[in-house]
Amino acid sequence: MIDNLKPGARAYIIESNRSVREVTIKRISGNLCLVTYESGGGIQIGKHRLFPDRDAAEGYMEDLKAKGRNIDDLVQSIRMYEHVSDVRKGEYTLLDLLKK
Repeated sequence: MIDNLKPGARAYIIESNRSVREVTIKRISGNLCLVTYESGGGIQIGKHRLFPDRDAAEGYMEDLKAKGRNIDDLVQSIRMYEHVSDVRKGEYTLLDLLKK
């Protein structure tokens, strides 16, 4: 989301589809950026998850909510994925999983 990324620049990320957090870019390697939090921790994330300002991040979050995409959808997808091995073993059918 940011065109000119540089180490030392401030950016914003969305965490868990519900909160915006300010980060500092420490290193850029290909499409990944190592960012640190003001509190001292850090993560490596894709460039596409960085926003130039808080308003841009919050606007993106609002767009996702308007489209009906949120953390609950992600959790449901993960639960479905966890049960795929059970379907392969014959313990469930896909229709059983969709009913859950």
